[in-house]
Amino acid sequence: MGHPRIDILPGAYLMAALLLLLLPLGWIVSWAAAAMVHELFHIFVISLCGGTIRQIRIGSFGAEIEIGYMSPFRELLCALAGPAGGLLMLLLFRWLPLMSALALLQSVCNLLPVYPLDGGRALRCVLEMTAGEDWAEKISGIINRIVPVFMLLIAVWACIYWKLGYCVLLPPLLLSIKYLPRKIPCKRRGLGLQ
Repeated sequence: MGHPRIDILPGAYLMAALLLLLLPLGWIVSWAAAAMVHELFHIFVISLCGGTIRQIRIGSFGAEIEIGYMSPFRELLCALAGPAGGLLMLLLFRWLPLMSALALLQSVCNLLPVYPLDGGRALRCVLEMTAGEDWAEKISGIINRIVPVFMLLIAVWACIYWKLGYCVLLPPLLLSIKYLPRKIPCKRRGLGLQ
């Protein structure tokens, strides 16, 4: 069907500049390599499942691969492929400790049950296979609102109780800002994997 369209959004450049200012180059290269492995595993399993990639968008929060329609089971496999690739990177920990640790962190974050992260998409697929599309949409929507708020409460508690500082509030705040307002599509068109 041709090659997918690849879009690099302005937020990606802004995030790259911010990371270059805040982190050593070795960390940035290791993070980018771990992210690339994650996305390549998605692409590999999408092709194994006979799926089509419509578009790849790279933004401030990472990459999103837009795929054509797939059955919930195949979509589940594709969604879990990226985190599985990151977890497989742990086998290289002896030789690439930083990249392996960052791949583990990316996999854990991507497995959060918040749509459109891989964990949220996997949860929706499992719910759709067991309870039907309507219930999957309702339950996913509720979980999508509860998880970021719960993470924010834990971060506030950690900030006060363990005196970790305000930096622990940043990840759940960003997650809430990015994903709380987003509506989970009720029609299975234009699916995206993180």
